[in-house]
Amino acid sequence: MPKIAYFDCFSGCSGDMILGALLDAGFPLDVLRSGLSSLDFHGYELSVEKVIRASISASKFNVNVDTSVHQHQRSLNDILGLIESSRLSAAVKQTAGAVFQRLGEVEAGIHGVDIQEVHFHEIGAVDSIVDIVGSVLAFEWMGIDRFFSSPLPMGSGTVKTAHGTLPVPAPATLALLKMAGAPVEQPKPGMPQGELLTPTGAALVTSLASF
Repeated sequence: MPKIAYFDCFSGCSGDMILGALLDAGFPLDVLRSGLSSLDFHGYELSVEKVIRASISASKFNVNVDTSVHQHQRSLNDILGLIESSRLSAAVKQTAGAVFQRLGEVEAGIHGVDIQEVHFHEIGAVDSIVDIVGSVLAFEWMGIDRFFSSPLPMGSGTVKTAHGTLPVPAPATLALLKMAGAPVEQPKPGMPQGELLTPTGAALVTSLASF
């Protein structure tokens, strides 16, 4: 019997939401910490806290970056090198690298630069590395054979980024959705504005899931 994961993204999807759900479903935080420790980057702490959302218990995953530790901008090749030189399994390396490659391709297209010129900004790079590598590691550890997702909500309004204020969905998110032909849900009347689907969340789901 194949083991299947289904994500009901009724309120969006981000890297930390994916990891929080996987930790809530039984992926041990110690295994996550151990796997990420084989990557040659530092200056962050991981934590999980139990929260109540709409009267439902959930696990909120946090990446706390130590601002006293310098985090330089990392190119796509820098991140792929970090993953490749780690002690992670060959399958995790390949899958996590493919997710970053997809994210790098859309960022290069949006900014009109060669993919080798794409850089992931400081703290955002730490979050993305933890979320992407950690999620792929969790899928392997949990023995998940297939991953399905509901349609992805678009959100609305604007979001502040390292590049300035951008429309929601962010351009990278839209490009990832288009690349995968992913089904989406338009904002419903009366819903508050805000970003529901982040580029990291979109990269993970559009790379790994079937709809």
